[in-house]
Amino acid sequence: MRWVFAIIALLFVSACSGSGSSNYSAVMSAVDNSGGGKVFVLRDTGFSGSGALMNVTLNGSGIGRIGNGETTVGTASNGTNYIEVSFGGFAGMGINSAPASFQGSNDKNSYFIAKLTAGALQNRLQLFEVSEAAFKGSF
Repeated sequence: MRWVFAIIALLFVSACSGSGSSNYSAVMSAVDNSGGGKVFVLRDTGFSGSGALMNVTLNGSGIGRIGNGETTVGTASNGTNYIEVSFGGFAGMGINSAPASFQGSNDKNSYFIAKLTAGALQNRLQLFEVSEAAFKGSF
């Protein structure tokens, strides 16, 4: 009987973990050692929506599903790029997706932070493009 509870607990915990990294050292190493052309997306939604994963797409292709405090990385194209974050499944019902466009190039990285503002009648998902210093300071 204990094994059943252990398996259920393990499935619950693993369902909340995303494909991104929440390891500070690994993320900072990726930021500092990236030659350019990378897109970093940090999810900073706090307790609101923490049980659901956030889908991140870059130019129509998925680059990760991230939990709160996790970061995912993609590669931008030269020119105009489109990025979007959204919640999937039941967690996404009634919550907007947050799209953004930005100019990508091979010699600079782009940094984004996804936030969820909880309201009385509506939650609002937002995606902000930030500087490298602001991105690093968000950890």
